[in-house]
Amino acid sequence: MWSKYDAWNIQQVPPAEILPYILTDEFKSLCRVDLLCPKYVRQFQTQNALLFRYFLMILSREATWALARPILGQLRTLTIPTSDIGRYFRVIDQLASLEHVQFQMDESLDSEQRTYFDVEPEASDFTRMTKERKDAVMRDVIQFVKDLTRLFPGTVKTATFLDAVLWPQPRLSFSEETQLEVYRLLPPLARPMKLTASNWVQFMAHPRTMDLGAVKEIVCKDITSHSFGRLFEDSLLQKCRALTLLDIPSLGLGSFAWAVQEKRELDALKNNNSKTYGPGSTTLLLDTDRPAYVQHGLAPLESVNIVAALKPFADEVDDIAFAFSETLTTLTAHAATVVHQFPRTARFGRGWVTLLRLKHLSLHAVNARLVIDRRLLSVCPNLESIHISDDTFQYQCQDLHPQLCLPASLARLTNLTLAGWAALTFHPDTLHTTRDVTYLDITHLGNGSCYIPPIEELNQSFGPPTAATFQDYQSEGGGVGAMESPPPTTIFRPHWSWDWCLPQLNTLFLSSEFAYRFQFQMLRGCPALEVLSLNISTSTGQHPREVTISDLYAPVTSYNDNDSDSDAFSTQQQQQQEYRRQERIRAPRLRSLRLFGRWVLRDAFLPEFLTETFPNLKTLRERGWDVGDDGITCQGLVRCIRAAASSQKLTLEHLDLSLPKPTLEELAALGMVSGLGTPEGKTFSMNVYVTGTKYFLLENPANPAVVI
Repeated sequence: MWSKYDAWNIQQVPPAEILPYILTDEFKSLCRVDLLCPKYVRQFQTQNALLFRYFLMILSREATWALARPILGQLRTLTIPTSDIGRYFRVIDQLASLEHVQFQMDESLDSEQRTYFDVEPEASDFTRMTKERKDAVMRDVIQFVKDLTRLFPGTVKTATFLDAVLWPQPRLSFSEETQLEVYRLLPPLARPMKLTASNWVQFMAHPRTMDLGAVKEIVCKDITSHSFGRLFEDSLLQKCRALTLLDIPSLGLGSFAWAVQEKRELDALKNNNSKTYGPGSTTLLLDTDRPAYVQHGLAPLESVNIVAALKPFADEVDDIAFAFSETLTTLTAHAATVVHQFPRTARFGRGWVTLLRLKHLSLHAVNARLVIDRRLLSVCPNLESIHISDDTFQYQCQDLHPQLCLPASLARLTNLTLAGWAALTFHPDTLHTTRDVTYLDITHLGNGSCYIPPIEELNQSFGPPTAATFQDYQSEGGGVGAMESPPPTTIFRPHWSWDWCLPQLNTLFLSSEFAYRFQFQMLRGCPALEVLSLNISTSTGQHPREVTISDLYAPVTSYNDNDSDSDAFSTQQQQQQEYRRQERIRAPRLRSLRLFGRWVLRDAFLPEFLTETFPNLKTLRERGWDVGDDGITCQGLVRCIRAAASSQKLTLEHLDLSLPKPTLEELAALGMVSGLGTPEGKTFSMNVYVTGTKYFLLENPANPAVVI
């Protein structure tokens, strides 16, 4: 019976065997319906459903009492339902062995009338009455612990506070003030190793007297906690000398300045020791009169996840990266502040030094442009995964060059995900060093649509500026490094060669200008690629990308050019020689291909594209291709499929198209059937979806058993 109980199903009815009892006047007199919000009561469409909740509450507290009553003097742990706390007051002098007490909120005491949008006069009475009742419960809880500690000093060590989960939303809770009052009556945590939601308030009850030297992990995501700011105000983080993991909201400007100072002082001491006593000397570091960080070093912080939700990031992320550069392995920062003034910029990477141990970097910004320092990736040579994203949508190419990143060497990288500004400022030469990358996602989307600059502007922004341009820039004071920082009047972005060797790459997602400029020759360096997604779907549809047979051939990599030795080649010989320089591009392991946007592929081109370039393709998804005389047709696709089948080259299993639905006559001619009645064994083993409708493709289009 109880296995089917669902606390969140407000209409759950009681089992038939208990229904007669809960309808009696005796039982109803035990229920305090007057403590429930009137509108909350009306959510229970039947009285039986409401009474069933009270039955569960009363059954739970009576069962708890029946089990505890005979052995009160032996109990070390006791759960007390708040609705029944008065009964436990009467036997409190018998709880001599109690070490842990757990208070369980089993009454629905929601005093917030706005939760239910009540505007009736009775709502005010409810608010006042339930607040009085809840305040009384909180006072009883505090008094119970006071009496326990007075009767049995030092016996009770801990307390916890739970929702009994007997009532649907909203969740029931004890105020933080109540919990703090209780924990101040109890001993502080004994050298805790973790500070989490389960012991956070208990920790904050004795912040200055607690020994934090063993704390390795701090996880506190409740940004509404009134006591959270004391981590910074009371310099509590500095006392956690064993800290390895930190998962907290932002503490604001200067919250990690102490770590920066410690780092600089330690570096200075090491340099002084080296100069005074020679390499390896630790004389000054072992001076017992010096601070703890001098004697024991900085905290070995390895993993940080920090979220700026109430106010923007200041310097905390950069300070963490600098101070803990020798130990940090994972760094995640999420700028999620809700703001009403745009534009806003979140900057990361200023002052970073080399982080040799950093493996995972994740930086995100919502409602802001995320700008990383040009050197940021260069000082993290051992990164294995990178995730950097923001909400940048429209932009001008001329705005990019001052913030273009420098090429980085990332030989251990396996996962690269860039979205927004980070994608636009990424230096493609970095990919020449990422032979182990398996997942590559470089996108630029907004509300499901892409933004691509005007084609002329986009094309002009690529390609190296002339040597004269840089000579003029240097003569004006550009100096050394002009190739890295072109003059402000020059729109220059690094050339994307599309010839990277990525032998481990399995999945490739590109969108917007990256998909628009994609060259299929990249596939030659990606023999393990299984998933390819290219999205150029813009709201204006002004960026068609035509794919022709020339896109599927590329120069032979090992070709040795000897043309300079002879001028005797005829035009025909030169053409033959040029043809021999080309090789067909193949993606032998590609199984899934998704092309969204105005891709222009004509029917005659499909066999080369679908069966030769992608010989093992299983899934093709199309959205927004040009159709008709200037593009693709359903007839052309079907002909391609049948031709592939006849030559034993058909591998497609799933075809998802946005093409116009064929007419009934076209369906019959093409041998496409939908609905029931398809002859078994007469269709290709593939699913074809056209604008959401599923079809099967008959092997023999002349079959008279076609069902439309």
